[in-house]
Amino acid sequence: MNIDIKKKDISDIDVDLLLVGMWKDEHHNSFTQKLPDQIQKEIKQAIHSKAFKGEFNQKISISTLGKIPAKKVLVLGLGEKEKFTSEQLRRLAGNTVRVAKGLHAQSIASVVHIQNELPKTVQVQAFAEGCFLGNYQYIDYVTQGKEDRTEISSVHLLQEDSEDSSLKKAKVICEAVNYTRQLVNGPPHEVTPEYLAKEAKKLKDVKVTIFDKKKIKELGMGGLTAVGQGSAHEPYFIILDYGPVDQKPLAIVGKGVTFDAGGINTKPAKFMEDMKSDMSGAAAVLGVFKALPKLGLKKRVVGIVPTAENMPGGSSFRIDDIITFYNGKTAEVNHTDAEGRLILADGLSYVEKHYHPKRMIDIATLTGACVVALGYWATALLSTDEDFAHEVMKAGEESGDRVWRLPFWDDYKEGIKSKIADVRNSGKGFDAGTIEAGHFLSHFVDKTPWVHLDIAGTAFFGDAKHYHAAGGTGAGVRLLLKYIENSK
Repeated sequence: MNIDIKKKDISDIDVDLLLVGMWKDEHHNSFTQKLPDQIQKEIKQAIHSKAFKGEFNQKISISTLGKIPAKKVLVLGLGEKEKFTSEQLRRLAGNTVRVAKGLHAQSIASVVHIQNELPKTVQVQAFAEGCFLGNYQYIDYVTQGKEDRTEISSVHLLQEDSEDSSLKKAKVICEAVNYTRQLVNGPPHEVTPEYLAKEAKKLKDVKVTIFDKKKIKELGMGGLTAVGQGSAHEPYFIILDYGPVDQKPLAIVGKGVTFDAGGINTKPAKFMEDMKSDMSGAAAVLGVFKALPKLGLKKRVVGIVPTAENMPGGSSFRIDDIITFYNGKTAEVNHTDAEGRLILADGLSYVEKHYHPKRMIDIATLTGACVVALGYWATALLSTDEDFAHEVMKAGEESGDRVWRLPFWDDYKEGIKSKIADVRNSGKGFDAGTIEAGHFLSHFVDKTPWVHLDIAGTAFFGDAKHYHAAGGTGAGVRLLLKYIENSK
């Protein structure tokens, strides 16, 4: 799909579908008044009959009957003007792309993106992101009906200002998000730890270092070794390094469990479904590094991807095992399905020791408790650094990839205390699981400011929502890129 900017009037653009917006309780505006009388009449009738009130995401489709070059007009409800945000514009665009496909429209023109008071650059970027993200679907293994699907070839943004840097930026970001989605959606027999290592090697303008199983064991990465030892697919430890080498980097560590059966604590079938998505944190890190060179950000970022498959078997790690990690600390294993934190522990301690980062972020589908607490609309954030947490939350609001901070008081450490090791890998009950997991990880961070992001709820959707198709969402990519862009 190509998106461009055109200096054309709505009465003079030849497309399959023309998008025009109306605010809640609005009867007409400068754009609807440019439409032919018959179309204005149909809009008035819809408003009079209360079939259309301008509520957010309401839609009415009207045929132009050849009165203007556009074949159909889609009038979109914008909701309340005072509450309109860039995320609403993004969602409106994503929803509209799906509607357009249902109407078999291959070309679209829009003035909706400029019918608000957002900054011009935000208008273009948010609407374009919604279109690019809403257009994505995973159909790699669908063998029938592809020829009947409508593909949108072009979207024209109608406006006077032809400056398109925001459009180019949106394309790069969304290519990274969709790449991440593609990795998450791929079947686990294909997307293995070795597959992620091969994908890392394809990254351009990024220094890539990869440790195999033998090297991982030699280095004393007990967490990654333990989790990976029950699988036929060997673990890997991937290091990505981008930007000026004389800078202290930001470090990003992403959980890469390519399939999580739970190990010896095998998951019930219901909860094993979609566990191909347990590498969403790793996929997000790879997505970020795919975008960084194209965005031209002159900031050093180091990415760490510990990747393994957590399977039951004769060689799997066990309950009551004690693991020694890269930094020398030990953990008593009381649940093998609390494995993500074990591989992250080695990643965090390794990157802190060898790269001396100014700040660290880890991102992981870590706990089901996160879904219970926050559902599917916010990533959980835990940190003891006020400024760092605030800056990440700000990036979430600006990017639409939102986060919500949970308490991180020392009281929650009680649940993971061990009598025979430095820490237990899981709490003793079902309460505060997300926070306890964060406290486990804190044992592997020394003095570096650190943020933990749990994307268990936001990384994978069972059904399509707004600009997200069912499946992987690419959670974390827009958030991290925005944070990196904003950072000093």
